[in-house]
Parts: sequence; C-alpha cells; structure tokens
Amino acid sequence: MASGTTRRTSRVTNRTSRAGGGGVRTGSAMGILAVIGFVVLAMGIFIVYLNHQRQVELAEANRTVGIVVAAVDLQQGHKLTPQDITIRQVKVDSVEPGAYRDASDPSLIGGTLVVPVAQNQTVLRNYLGVAEERLFPNEGEREVTVTLRGQDAKDSFLRKGQIVSAFRIFTTASGNRITNSLSKRARILDVRRYDSVASNIQTQGEAQIDVTLAVSPSDAQRILAYRDSGQVKLLDGPNQEPPPSQVSLFQEWMGIERVEKELTAEVGSELIARGNE
Repeated sequence: MASGTTRRTSRVTNRTSRAGGGGVRTGSAMGILAVIGFVVLAMGIFIVYLNHQRQVELAEANRTVGIVVAAVDLQQGHKLTPQDITIRQVKVDSVEPGAYRDASDPSLIGGTLVVPVAQNQTVLRNYLGVAEERLFPNEGEREVTVTLRGQDAKDSFLRKGQIVSAFRIFTTASGNRITNSLSKRARILDVRRYDSVASNIQTQGEAQIDVTLAVSPSDAQRILAYRDSGQVKLLDGPNQEPPPSQVSLFQEWMGIERVEKELTAEVGSELIARGNE
C-alpha cells in the first residue's frame, strides 16, 4: 500500500516538474520577442526621423528668396538708380555670396559699378566702387589683417567701412567640420585686391585679397591665432552666426562637437591671457 502511494506521488511530482519547465521556456520566449519588438520599434522611429530630416532638407532646398538683379544692361562706371534694378526670386542654395536681398540697401542706390552688369544678372556688393582712402581704427580697437584665398576671394563682397562677422571653420581628425565665432562685429579698414599680374607673381595664380579689420583686443587675439592656417572666414553683416558644425548623429549624441568646441575655447582663452600679460 505504501509503495503504491509512493509511485503515485512520484508521477505527480514528475508532471509538475515538466509543467514548470514549460513555464520557464515560455517566459524566455516572451522576453526574446519583447527585445525583438523593441529593436523593430527603435528602427522604425529612426527611419521616420531620417525621413523627416530629408523632408526638411528638401523643403529648405526648394525655398526661394528675393535678390537684386539688373533690370537692363548696365555699363561700367554707371551710377545705380531705382530704375536700374529689380527683384528676382531664386532658390536659397543658388544665392551668390555678396548678393543684395534688399533693394533699399543704402550702399546700393547711387553706387558706381566697377564692372559691366548684364540684364537679369545678380548685382553683387563687390561690383560697386568704394572710396580709395584707407580707414583707421578707433580708440580701443586693434588692427588685424586676414587673407582670403581661392573661392573665398573670388566670391568676396567686402568693402571699406563695412561691418562683418569673423568665424573659424576647420575639420577635425575625426572628420567633423567645426565652426565657432571669433568676432561678432569687425569693421573693415582696407581691402587690397591683387590684379592678375600680381596674383601670378605673389600667389602663384590663386585669387587673393587682404582684408584689414578693426576689432576689440580679445577678438584680435582669437583671429590672429587662426588666420595663418586659412581657417578664418568673414560673413556679411554684424552679429551673423557661422554655418552650423557638421558631425554624425552618433558623434553628436556622444558630445564630440561640444568637447571639440570646449577645447577650441580653451585655446582661445589661453592666447588671450598671454596677450594681456
């Protein structure tokens, strides 16, 4: 009698063990499915984000702005009048550096053309003549000369007395393009353009202009730290922000851009401190 009872108890125990093992396997399968579901969901969200970014980029590329163009053929030496110009809508990414966007700009009407301009051609700032006399820094300002070469020089819109912003653009060892501001308000004292003969002799045929700026002592230290490397660029107008830095999404998430900017700021601060010693 006792032996029969023992056998029945053993069978019940075995069935219970098998049932419990199935529960463990079912729980593991549910966990794996949950992980797979999470991964699929994350990938879906990422794809939606990329698609949204693409749509934003396309919308920006197709956005148009008004620029000033010649209403008729204009000759060199002609003084511009309101009847000489008109506004034409173009895509943002096709706007030439130095193009006027405001027909009421005080430097436009009454300006003297130094080159002929054809009908419907964009009127650029460097198409207008400037005074020959050199300007001088005010009290508390320092002079610093920046050389622009290549396409930067060809696209130059700069003129004496103009207020511009200076920034630095460079590529790091990791391939990121980093930009940071050097001066929010720099006044142009002089613009020296090299003619074709001088360019061939002094710059081996590469377009070049030297721009002398009046800036604060601290801004001068920052500009001087990077000008010889060719990293200093100029923007038309005061308080202009440089183009955004370009880093990968992963590196931006990891804070690479922030770290590199902090290192740049530390170098600039050290140079300024040395200059004040």
